[in-house]
Amino acid sequence: MKRLWVSVVTLTLIFLFSLLNSWVLGRTTAKLCETLEQAQSLAEQGDWDSARAVTAQAEQDWDKYSNYLYIVLRHSESDEVIGGFREVQESLKWEETSDYTAANARLAEHISLLSKMERLSIKNLL
Repeated sequence: MKRLWVSVVTLTLIFLFSLLNSWVLGRTTAKLCETLEQAQSLAEQGDWDSARAVTAQAEQDWDKYSNYLYIVLRHSESDEVIGGFREVQESLKWEETSDYTAANARLAEHISLLSKMERLSIKNLL
């Protein structure tokens, strides 16, 4: 009987950690997407310097959580986000509105999908 309770407690802790991870990842990705949207708005207004600064802040926020994200996500997913930031920074450097808009949208969508992948849903369970 003791083994059964140890198993139940272990499974419960794993489940609770999964829920906590989903919540933390949701908050982190939402904040990053908000920051990228803000940078997009600044670029559309022609304020490229501010757009670069805001995007750099988003990248710093990503770096701040990178150790945690490398633990809970597939490395290839994290690497794609880093590559996305490089692509966005390059587009910002050349101030190419259409290239920047596309790169920023891809990056924001990829970041958003990271949260959706970890969310508890029937789609993710099956």
